[in-house]
Amino acid sequence: MPVFRPLVIATIALLSAGCIMTPVRHAKTITGSRTCDNSKPFPQMLKIPNIPYGWQLVPDCQRPRPTDTSMALDIFFEEWEHQFGDPHDRVRKAIDNLMIEWRDAPVPGGGYSINGTKVNLGRIKGLTLTKGYMWVYIDIGQRICLTSFVHELIHVALWATNQRHGDPDHEGSLYYGWTLRHSNFIQRVNFKLCRLNL
Repeated sequence: MPVFRPLVIATIALLSAGCIMTPVRHAKTITGSRTCDNSKPFPQMLKIPNIPYGWQLVPDCQRPRPTDTSMALDIFFEEWEHQFGDPHDRVRKAIDNLMIEWRDAPVPGGGYSINGTKVNLGRIKGLTLTKGYMWVYIDIGQRICLTSFVHELIHVALWATNQRHGDPDHEGSLYYGWTLRHSNFIQRVNFKLCRLNL
């Protein structure tokens, strides 16, 4: 079985890596599986079907099923390719190698609003740490479409495309990449996910 050992990343690096600055949980060894098992300790790492090297960490068995995550990723990529293209397959490769951590609580932190305004302290509901790792807060029973999942995937896609950053200030002017089209894309994809009850 695969073993995942998350890297402990310095808090200072987080600001340039994603939207928000937040501490990373301490590393511990977590073995992977294909199904969630309530009799085993949490978090559990579950293989995402149809995503060759994609995995998700769940805090319990009541968070998104791997099949739901897989469908949401497929819909995101299909919409992304239609709207923005993927001429070098960088976005597809990033999704195929993605680790998604579903968290059971938001965390305090700072970063940027969607329009690029600096926020010193807020409730963080998702963060893209690299083009291959993101975390998303999801409440028990909450659908993926009502989380920051699509928002964080845009950071992954932008990072994969420009190979430098995920544009942490969104529509702001400090970094390039994120535009109003990306912000509108979130609404459109989330609407589609909600219609599919994801």
